[in-house]
Amino acid sequence: MQIWKPSSRPITYAEWLESGLSIKQLVIHFWAEWNSVDRLVDIEVIKAQENIDLDIEYRSFDIQEKIAWPWLRDNERYGYVPCIVGFKYGEEIGHLIGRRFAQEYESVIKSWFSE
Repeated sequence: MQIWKPSSRPITYAEWLESGLSIKQLVIHFWAEWNSVDRLVDIEVIKAQENIDLDIEYRSFDIQEKIAWPWLRDNERYGYVPCIVGFKYGEEIGHLIGRRFAQEYESVIKSWFSE
């Protein structure tokens, strides 16, 4: 059986430490294999992306990556999946926990990154 994963390119904890902090505008979908709601969130975030004309990188982070657990404990809201978080150069600028529809994701993401 193939395990479902979000459509956005994954970012590992090691990648986050190495290059995630230098990405100008980043949205990470924190997800877990056991959480079926993440599949619905993925669909809605994809729809929202279609209407956002900003230079934003979209990635996904599997909260089951054991090496990241101390970091996730320090940032426990990321573990309340489904969760999307906006970052500018590694600094969190907003987060949204729970499933929403595309219009709300679009509105929230635009508000995070509109200057």
